[in-house]
Amino acid sequence: MSSSPPSEPPPSPSLPYPLYNKTYTLYRLSPLHNFPTPATPTTLTQHARRLHSLLRGDILRGVHVDPESSTSGPVNAGKLEGCEWKVLEGEEARGRSVGGGESTEAAGVQIEIHYEKSSYTALLLRHRVTGTDAKVSKEEEEEAAHFPLLLMHMPASLRGVVVDYLTSAFDTRMEEMRLSSSLIQEVLEGFLGDLSSSPTTGGGVMVAQVVKELQVTLAFRGDGGSALRSLDVRVRREDVEGFLRRGKAAASTSPLTTTGGRRTGEVDGTVVGGMGPFMGALGRYLKEHLALDIEHEDVGVSKVACGGFVLAREGRVKILAPGGAGGGEAGEGEGSRSARRAIAGLMARLFERAELRGFEDELGG
Repeated sequence: MSSSPPSEPPPSPSLPYPLYNKTYTLYRLSPLHNFPTPATPTTLTQHARRLHSLLRGDILRGVHVDPESSTSGPVNAGKLEGCEWKVLEGEEARGRSVGGGESTEAAGVQIEIHYEKSSYTALLLRHRVTGTDAKVSKEEEEEAAHFPLLLMHMPASLRGVVVDYLTSAFDTRMEEMRLSSSLIQEVLEGFLGDLSSSPTTGGGVMVAQVVKELQVTLAFRGDGGSALRSLDVRVRREDVEGFLRRGKAAASTSPLTTTGGRRTGEVDGTVVGGMGPFMGALGRYLKEHLALDIEHEDVGVSKVACGGFVLAREGRVKILAPGGAGGGEAGEGEGSRSARRAIAGLMARLFERAELRGFEDELGG
């Protein structure tokens, strides 16, 4: 099958939600012009066919792509079998019929590329916010489609083909995201904070249930040679909540001062001495026991990994399905609901990093 059918049945709640359990490469995008609005199975079919032709090695807009470089070689997944573009509904809409058009719950567009031995995924995601927090007005949405975040689960050679198609077909600019140490720490602190504020269950229980063991990878800038380049710090499940609790306690007794435009000692702002509650407490522990100052300018966090997600500075993210399930909400416990809230916060922080204005400012737009 070379393209999406005109209509699609609602996805089975038992199938994994596409966001989960895959390692994605993060990109950010400027608005997509001439993108089908509304995005429906019918309007997306033509782009599925065109991308399929490009991958197969057909001529597209006068450019011929060598089929050997797009259907085999580095991909090494066998013969190309099909390409699908389909509306990606929000996780809360899974298993429900959404009709023929784009629903208000649509989270974006899912691109699936199928080979004999493997299938690959790209997710064009929109920032679904409403009211005064909305980033894009209706007028702006009519002029161009706003999918500020693109997640791609595929080899680099295949990513290149998809990126070329999106940029040429929709006059968009794309940039592979690199995540700073401060952003990785912010995501971690927000995730732990969302879990620890569970309204019906002790926060410590939720942190232990969802996060499990936590690994923080520290990276060191040096002159090369035999210098230490990275260090993995593993925190046991039972100790994660303890560090978080001690960090919050320290914040509640610390004076509120300004550090680089941020307030130290602030719990809601996830800042303790310039770091969040968890990292602040972990930093004090490492300084006391290992004489390691993680607030030094030559020390940064390059990766965090836990039972909820993995995030690396190279722009890689893996989000684990709440409760290890496929994604349906029916009958889930408080642990899964708390995990979904924390995941929503994680995604919101990635969207903030990918937002349009920052993208254009950095590229001189």
